[in-house]
Amino acid sequence: MKRTKKLLVGFLATLSALFGSLGLAACDENDNSASSGEATEIEKVYAQYVVYAEAQGQTALSYEEWLLTIKGEKGDKGDKGDTGAQGEVGPQGPQGEQGEQGEQGVGIEKVEYDENGDLKITFTDGTTQTIVMPDKHVHSFGEWTAFTADDVPCENRLFFHTCTECGAIEWKQGSYADHDFTTVTTDPTCQAGGFDTKTCEICGKEERVNETPIADHAWKTEYSFDNSYHWIDCDTCDEFKDKLEHSVEASGECSVCGELVGATKGIVYDVSNGEAKVVMYEGTAKRVRIADNYQGAPVTKIADDAFYDSTITSIVIPDGVTSIGKTAFYGSTIASIVIPDSVTFIGDQAFSYCRSLTSIEIPNGVTSIGNGGFSGCSSLTSIKIPDSVTSIGYFAFSSCTGLTSIEIPNGLSSIGYELFYNCSSLTSIEIPDSVTSIGDYSFAHCDGLTSIEIPDSVTSIGDYSFAYCDSLTSVEIPDSVTSIGYKAFSNCSNLTGVVIGDGVISIGDSAFYNCSSLTSITFKDVSVWYRVSDYEDWQNKTGGMQMDVSDPSVNVNYFKKNYYWYKTN
Repeated sequence: MKRTKKLLVGFLATLSALFGSLGLAACDENDNSASSGEATEIEKVYAQYVVYAEAQGQTALSYEEWLLTIKGEKGDKGDKGDTGAQGEVGPQGPQGEQGEQGEQGVGIEKVEYDENGDLKITFTDGTTQTIVMPDKHVHSFGEWTAFTADDVPCENRLFFHTCTECGAIEWKQGSYADHDFTTVTTDPTCQAGGFDTKTCEICGKEERVNETPIADHAWKTEYSFDNSYHWIDCDTCDEFKDKLEHSVEASGECSVCGELVGATKGIVYDVSNGEAKVVMYEGTAKRVRIADNYQGAPVTKIADDAFYDSTITSIVIPDGVTSIGKTAFYGSTIASIVIPDSVTFIGDQAFSYCRSLTSIEIPNGVTSIGNGGFSGCSSLTSIKIPDSVTSIGYFAFSSCTGLTSIEIPNGLSSIGYELFYNCSSLTSIEIPDSVTSIGDYSFAHCDGLTSIEIPDSVTSIGDYSFAYCDSLTSVEIPDSVTSIGYKAFSNCSNLTGVVIGDGVISIGDSAFYNCSSLTSITFKDVSVWYRVSDYEDWQNKTGGMQMDVSDPSVNVNYFKKNYYWYKTN
């Protein structure tokens, strides 16, 4: 019997330790009252056993199985001598004969806290055992942490948190409230209803809630149109409504949808050899559409000066037009234009000084842009020239002061005279490998140009080509270049360093004149260089004074003076 009681007390001692380590003893509870009944107390102990078993990863015994385990081993056969000592209760003397009843072990009559807060166990044999509980304090628990694997739904998980002061652990079974949902809303459309999708960030559980019915069509606010009709499309599906024929006014605009769908009145055409061309505009409409055909002849050209100094703001050019003549839109107030793919030629100054023009897309069919084609278009900010263009005339984009970027086509072989002169907002430009020469004044007064990469294909740099580029800080002349023109980089006030490739054999007078920040001019080939003050001698490569150009800083002083330079083989 002593052995049985010892085992039982040991088990309860273990439970008492769990009371502290699992945080199952109330933090601030001082309830030392007697148990409300044996069954209730035993069930409490069993509940603690279940938590302990699950925390250890074991399968808890059923309540009945567990009761058998605490009944203990067979007790030792009762000592009749001891029974005799109970003579005062003689009527129960025969009980002494039944000492073998001890085989069922000693049971627990009740478990309670004593006045000191320790666990007092009363056994069925009338004896008691006190288990000293750990010191009590108010636990300070951290966040609940999932003990179970991530793929288990939160309501099926076991969670625990730990007291930061004593390390006691408290456990709980998960619940729906432990989910951490994020919600994505799918709005209803005319094709399907809406709903919210809730996804738990912890276990990944998804729920679809708050379903809403199918919505009405999402009608667009602007009309769709073709040359004959206009209508309103649904923004979600293929449905449309209010399809009607255009009501075309004299301007060519539909009075309902506002689109230019008809030829504008006031455009004067001329028919010759079965083709029509626009020669003049006498109308008042600001938005203009050119007819596809006139008197049965296709419109193929916009003649010279056709819209010269016009007050139109936009124009629609039909697909059949192949050329836009010289000064066709010179000085007009046009702000936007779509050039069709059929156009192959843009004449000299065709759009010069169209100061309201902000953007333009040149189609792939264009092969040539005339002299001054877009010069003085001060509001033009960007332009892409297609690879189909192989020829761009002089000063085609000069004084486009708002131009910040431009793409030069790969097929272009030369950057012509004043091509980007005074494009003061241009900060960088990529010159394609197809270019072999950079013309006179081509980038002069590009005040915002901070860097320039000259490709190996370039063989000559013209006069004043980069003069007055105040933001340019360094330049490297590639080995492919053989000549640098007169004042090519003059007055570049922030230019600090120049590298001259070993292919250069000729440098014009004052090439780096008045570059006040220049500290080094490095020659890759320092062999035999001459300087001369006479132009004819320079051209003939005679009469020069041989110079030592090995010191980059000394070279800066050489180029402060007006000399021509040449190199001999």
